[in-house]
Amino acid sequence: MSDENEQDDFEGFEDFLSGLQPGRKVTLGGGLRYREGGDARDWSAPGQTKRVPGDWMMQIGVRSDTFAAATSGMVEVSFPQAFGDPPWIMACPVNTLPAFQDVRVLPTIASAAGLEIYWHSSVNLTYIEIAWMAIGPIGTG
Repeated sequence: MSDENEQDDFEGFEDFLSGLQPGRKVTLGGGLRYREGGDARDWSAPGQTKRVPGDWMMQIGVRSDTFAAATSGMVEVSFPQAFGDPPWIMACPVNTLPAFQDVRVLPTIASAAGLEIYWHSSVNLTYIEIAWMAIGPIGTG
């Protein structure tokens, strides 16, 4: 391989690196290519329309809560940056006290700025950690 071809390879990499900024879409091979939903902007709307996403971002986190013994509750999450419109969301429990308890979670969209995660367990818990992920249109904030 000649030095000239090697230089061409790195020019694309420099373009990729220049896009690594918070809130900026960076296209990677194997990234989000399609989505299915009922609204072009509101990614939480159900539907069967196939869409090619425009600028999008992913945010993830883990929310914990300590409380008096309870079998159900709700935790609120404010996204680090608001989305342009409501995102697609998911959540799963990752830790409880007492440990290793089955917990059901139901994440619900509150707005483009946050979500609410409702949880239920068949035993009293005093602590819960819930991991969440949201993918949706980039906000302007």
